[in-house]
Amino acid sequence: MASELGKRLGRRKAFMVTDILGIVAAAFVMLPHVSLLLIGRILIGAHSGFNCSIVPLYLGEWIPAEIKGKVGAFTTLGESIGVLIGYLLGLNMPLNPTDDTNQWWRVMFGIGAIFPFIRYMLLLLVFRYDTPVNLMKEEKLEEAEKAYAKVYKKEKASQIFRS
Repeated sequence: MASELGKRLGRRKAFMVTDILGIVAAAFVMLPHVSLLLIGRILIGAHSGFNCSIVPLYLGEWIPAEIKGKVGAFTTLGESIGVLIGYLLGLNMPLNPTDDTNQWWRVMFGIGAIFPFIRYMLLLLVFRYDTPVNLMKEEKLEEAEKAYAKVYKKEKASQIFRS
């Protein structure tokens, strides 16, 4: 489903849709209603699944071949660190689950909206090009060449683009 979304919308827009899903999911789990909490957790799962599919695809189309392996390793490392941070945040949960005065769980779930929001804003304001591979598929050759020039030196970008 995520790869289809990436094909239809392009990688960048698929990220943006996924990030909106993540922000909405985080808002749902923070609200004080059990059904919204459950819906939010399902949406967070979908958001995570989409990210696991779209991130490697996006990076594979952007990253220079010389460093693809290193970037892929750091992607996995980042996901693992994110899970560790989630567990560490859970350490502050109250020992008495019936204690309504402790609202730490809301903060813990709300933190999940920070990274999708940051990525959404970066994609909206800074990273304005889709992947060069996707742009070439859409026959937007001029934009694809500009996108390559953002990653590579001008001469190498032209050489890669022409090959």
